[in-house]
Amino acid sequence: MAELFHNIGFTSSGFLNLSAREAYAEAMHGKAVIVDVREDRLTGYKNFDVPRLMRLSVETEE
Repeated sequence: MAELFHNIGFTSSGFLNLSAREAYAEAMHGKAVIVDVREDRLTGYKNFDVPRLMRLSVETEE
């Protein structure tokens, strides 16, 4: 993964983290896919306009 995202983000507990701005830029250049895991009820007011977006809503029951 270091080769894909060279000189951006930071590593915490072994995971690469990108800021929202960095992730957006990478997605716009086709180097990343944004995965939206928000509940369906939360996706209506804030959407992402990126070429590669995957929605994986996981609704939980109590």
